[in-house]
Amino acid sequence: MERRRCRARGVRFANRPDGKAREVVGVGPAVMDLFSSRRRAITAKLAGWVDEMRRNATRLGDAKADIAVGKISGPVGTHASVPRSWCARASS
Repeated sequence: MERRRCRARGVRFANRPDGKAREVVGVGPAVMDLFSSRRRAITAKLAGWVDEMRRNATRLGDAKADIAVGKISGPVGTHASVPRSWCARASS
């Protein structure tokens, strides 16, 4: 297949620097990125995961701060938002 493309289109292939695949010689990374739908899909998905993990880290930090000052007991101190199983464990 590669030989047919070389003859038909006058292009050359060479091993990538990482040795994992071959690519067309003379095509720059910016041009390859324009045609790489797989890379765009992976990059978009990864960006979504990174945003989600940043939000989770922020929420975890906020939760630690809230618990440290007793905000877990609720606005009137009744602990209505705390599951009963937690209360049983805390008292034993």
